[in-house]
Amino acid sequence: MKNWQEIKAAINNALSNYNHTVHYVPPTKGRCSYFEIEITEEDFDMDDILNDLNNVMDQYQLSADIQGSDKTLDLSAHWDLKKR
Repeated sequence: MKNWQEIKAAINNALSNYNHTVHYVPPTKGRCSYFEIEITEEDFDMDDILNDLNNVMDQYQLSADIQGSDKTLDLSAHWDLKKR
């Protein structure tokens, strides 16, 4: 993914009201790239987080996957697969 830094900046901007971390995970064979977002606050609503990220997800064609802890969210770029 050539523009991962641009997408990461857009995610950080969308979540500027929350304490969070964002990590880019590049694609591997058979797995698309994704952004792992960890919310480091105790009191938040995941629906609010998703709402704040809606424009970023639409603009960059990312899909959300909430992880088991409910504090970690992955935004997957299914269009960015490593071919070999």
